[in-house]
Amino acid sequence: MRRPRLHVPGGFYHVTLRGNHRQDIFFSDEDRFRLERYVATALEQVGARTHAYCWMTNHIHLLIQVADTPLGAFMQRIGTRYARAVQARVLASVVGEEGLAATDRQYLAFGVAFEGELVNQAAPRSLEQSMDIGWRLLAGLPLSELSRLSDAQIAAHLQVS
Repeated sequence: MRRPRLHVPGGFYHVTLRGNHRQDIFFSDEDRFRLERYVATALEQVGARTHAYCWMTNHIHLLIQVADTPLGAFMQRIGTRYARAVQARVLASVVGEEGLAATDRQYLAFGVAFEGELVNQAAPRSLEQSMDIGWRLLAGLPLSELSRLSDAQIAAHLQVS
């Protein structure tokens, strides 16, 4: 098991994101643009900055300067979101959207809505407005998929029926 990374507010970190067994993580230009948008959104959410980057077919390198939020929170945001969206898109390309399980269809819809409403904003908006959109989009996923949220966060931000 990997040891926790030491968090130093304002510190610089060289991070990589690799495919399993060094497999490709990009299958099209659309994948590169998608991950770029996810990285930009996550940087904004955690108050971090990118000073250098390199995107390759099977991995990326980033030189990140963090703020108060530990680097792990940033990497979780981009890694899990990107992996699940690519997985659903690739699966849909094989079996068709109708052939996806209900949860995979929800993730596919979440990915489209996330990019269309949160990442590709038409006009400036406040952080509070962005968070409201994010919570609304998360509400479209099954509660069982929201395991990284606390019960208090779910109760405060999601309409649970």
